[in-house]
Amino acid sequence: MSEGERAVPDEPAPATASAGPAGGTTTEGAVANAGMDRGQLQGRTLAGGPRTRAIFARLLNLGLRAYQGGTRVVAVGWVVDHVEVEVQGPGDQSVVFYIDRFQGEKPRLLQSESLVLYYRGKALWPELEDRLRAVGLGRFAGRTIEDLAALIAADHRIDKTDKTDRIDRIDESDKTGRIDKIDLVRDRLPQVSQDDQRSFDQQSLLSTWASDQTWYQFFAVAETARARLDSLDIFRRCNFVQHCDRDCLQVTPHMSVPMVDKVLYPWLERVRKLGRSPHEWAEVRARLRREGEHPGGGDAPGGTSDGEQPGGEPPHGERPDGEPPHGERPDGEPPHGKPDRRQPEGPGGQGDTNSMCTSDLGERDVVMGALDKLDSVLDHVLKRGVDHMLFLSCTCVPFMTGEDVESLVKRYRAKTDRPFFYMTTTPKSSLGVFREVLVNRRQQAEAACRQPPDPHSINLIGFAIDPALQELELLLRQAGVRVNAVFIPHMNFEAIRDLPRAALHVLYPNVLWQNLYDQLLFDSRIKSVELPAPYGVAGTRRWLEAVAGAVELTIDAGALVERSLAPHAERWEGARAEAAGFRLGFVLGADEVHRLCDPGATWGVPLIAMLEELGFSVEVLLKVTDRKSAAEAATKVNAMFAAPARHSIKAFKDRERMERLLTEGATAAVFSEHIFDHRLSAVGKVQFCMQEFEKGVGGAVRTAERLLTLCRLPLFRRYRKYFVRPAQPEAGQASAPVAAPEAAPEAAPEVAAVAAPAAAPSGEPS
Repeated sequence: MSEGERAVPDEPAPATASAGPAGGTTTEGAVANAGMDRGQLQGRTLAGGPRTRAIFARLLNLGLRAYQGGTRVVAVGWVVDHVEVEVQGPGDQSVVFYIDRFQGEKPRLLQSESLVLYYRGKALWPELEDRLRAVGLGRFAGRTIEDLAALIAADHRIDKTDKTDRIDRIDESDKTGRIDKIDLVRDRLPQVSQDDQRSFDQQSLLSTWASDQTWYQFFAVAETARARLDSLDIFRRCNFVQHCDRDCLQVTPHMSVPMVDKVLYPWLERVRKLGRSPHEWAEVRARLRREGEHPGGGDAPGGTSDGEQPGGEPPHGERPDGEPPHGERPDGEPPHGKPDRRQPEGPGGQGDTNSMCTSDLGERDVVMGALDKLDSVLDHVLKRGVDHMLFLSCTCVPFMTGEDVESLVKRYRAKTDRPFFYMTTTPKSSLGVFREVLVNRRQQAEAACRQPPDPHSINLIGFAIDPALQELELLLRQAGVRVNAVFIPHMNFEAIRDLPRAALHVLYPNVLWQNLYDQLLFDSRIKSVELPAPYGVAGTRRWLEAVAGAVELTIDAGALVERSLAPHAERWEGARAEAAGFRLGFVLGADEVHRLCDPGATWGVPLIAMLEELGFSVEVLLKVTDRKSAAEAATKVNAMFAAPARHSIKAFKDRERMERLLTEGATAAVFSEHIFDHRLSAVGKVQFCMQEFEKGVGGAVRTAERLLTLCRLPLFRRYRKYFVRPAQPEAGQASAPVAAPEAAPEAAPEVAAVAAPAAAPSGEPS
């Protein structure tokens, strides 16, 4: 037996599957070693000790020797929902491997039936790559991500003392394989490289607003990630309590005219609502009311009526009826003696449950503590009644003063049978805020459901409820597939008890909802599949066929989609013919091209594939630093084109060249998620965003028509010189306007050929 295959003592066998309730499966073995409920491992962070490192070294074919300076495992950890393994090699080389649940479009270097492995770091050195590829993930056969979590949790020989002289090795003379410790390193979590950390920091929200690199960033990555909770309709259906001082409520000004978002968030329906008949959205609102939403919310799920706050945005202290929040008294009396318009109203006597109370901290509370004040606020809320859920947000002040809010939350959770969510200001808190329901209550629902699931029914996870979804559900019914429940971003938690009645979760690809998916799938008996989202006619056909196949139905998806397209056929062909005369543009960094290659990074929308099907040509402008990175990025983008000769890829290194390429380019519209993007209006370009795109067959036709409307708009081409902003003056100088180039005549854009896949993009970096 080779070194890499040496047996490790006490390694738990892969969990065995046994018949569970309703024909599902449960796993046994690993959890027994963990000494805790497997569901409790989701969201936790656990460092592995010598035993864990030895096990993963064997599984990855890396051997167990750590003292000869060769390739070795130095840290293993369970981090929230995946495993991280840090490997070091000769010459201070290091890489962190990520072992995750096999699902959809997740990145992967290796994969097994239930796991994927990928890495972060500069590159794999030859010895490491050879060892990995020699066995792949074959030694992980039969293991799930839950098994690996339980394996790490079962390792109780953890030394977290901060020592500097410890390594682990197998004593060659000990035939039992006993692990002998030599004090050289402590047990810790894997650490990403400094380069990876710097790259992450540069894209964080605070960095992007102050960075000198914002001039070429047209994807609002940091802003969208920070506002991910706003994409859910949670705040329209909860009793919201904010433990804060009054200044926290003034982040967003409150006035009769609503504020304009600085970002065109992809989940908002403002653009997609244009041109749709009012009765379609009326049907959506009626459906939401049937499934738990109350009247008084926005005109669209997860979105807004024009002039409202985003559907998922917390109320910021504003009452649903527009009254300011600060006058609300603990006794429930309305402020200023006005009648309480929060009483149930509308059909069925139901009112909007969106309401807010705040502890309104003062200086004395900061010094002496304010848990008693929060106590009284929560008593007040529970006395009035919680309809759907209670959401407590603990802001910066009590968090920094060290108040033990968590103990209070545990006490009050026992007083209500409604979901009680608690969130602080930390990113980890926001990612796990719904774990109580998505893991604990969901597992209880699965255990309680004794009836077998309908073999041809599915749960749609991640699909917004809108008219396009209703069109997709009609296609599914025609294919013989029954939709059992729709969950996320529609956060009707009562649907949790219905989920086990379906045989399959169908997940919508979206990396920003991945943590929600991971919680929903953790140790679940319900199978899941993540498919490319149904965008475009061809994409909808493939999605429908794949869904039917996943529930073991044989259908003619092409015929069903053709029948659905028939009423729109003339509009569809006319739009595609006109689109062939227009070019759309994208500007992004060479290290961001995955946004054009991975639809999960762009809210599920396959930008390149859909625009090609609609008939548009595409121009991609890449911010590069050298020829090598330019060629590598161009090759990745070029591989996404079905007809590369119709499109072009160009590169730039500085702002002047980017502006020149935009000005002289034949693009009619350029992608940007920043509202009123002056970088585009100043060069005579219209902007488009993710809100233009709509799923389904009818959605493809409407998407084409929206984009054509933008392409025809002459405003910015004709009046470009008036949109140019004054140049920023040097210190001590007065600002002076910069003359814009004369507008080019409005002619059909020429289509430039792209270079061969392996070639550098046209336009060398200057």
